[in-house]
Amino acid sequence: MTDERIVETRETRRSSWQLPALIVLGLIAIGGLGFGWNASSKLDSTHSPLLISLRLSNRRYSRMSLPCVTGSLKMKRPTLICKAI
Repeated sequence: MTDERIVETRETRRSSWQLPALIVLGLIAIGGLGFGWNASSKLDSTHSPLLISLRLSNRRYSRMSLPCVTGSLKMKRPTLICKAI
């Protein structure tokens, strides 16, 4: 007896639109990464001046005289209730 094996091979052919579609999607992905990188670097460059500005404004407001009353000390976190004059 002989062992015969039948091996069937199929050649799959890609459609003509698949390669251009993959190239276009790759370019869109690379463009998206560039756009995100650019936005991130712009955000980092504005972060420091904004932080400095917020610190200065907090100092200005802390110098203003606002009568503040602390909440009950029995509370877990005492709260400040400030009223503007």
